[in-house]
Amino acid sequence: MKFSFVDNAAPSRRRVLRDALTLALAASPLASLAKAAAEPEAADENAEDVTFAAGPRPLVQYPQKRPLTLVTTRPPHLETPFPVFNDGPITPNDAFFVRYHLANFPTSIDPDSYRLTIKGAVDTPL
Repeated sequence: MKFSFVDNAAPSRRRVLRDALTLALAASPLASLAKAAAEPEAADENAEDVTFAAGPRPLVQYPQKRPLTLVTTRPPHLETPFPVFNDGPITPNDAFFVRYHLANFPTSIDPDSYRLTIKGAVDTPL
């Protein structure tokens, strides 16, 4: 018995319809991506105008910070906006990036009830 990968028979109507449907389903995501790439993104006045791979990033202000570029919200990841680097070689503290590695960060602190404990490898714990 001879086996061949080449099908010399004329295509059936079912096979033509199946192949056309497969091609249409495969091409539809590509068409939507091309349309999205062709449309300009609406400019946000509260976004950094530097082009990022994911589009413009919004500027947000956290306590004791100037507006910083928001990368992620949970946990917060804020970057220093590029215009700050034109001010000089030293980044001001209120413009320094913010990174939290845990999602359960404090959202507010009551200064009257806040206590700091120093213990561990010390002679006298405070």
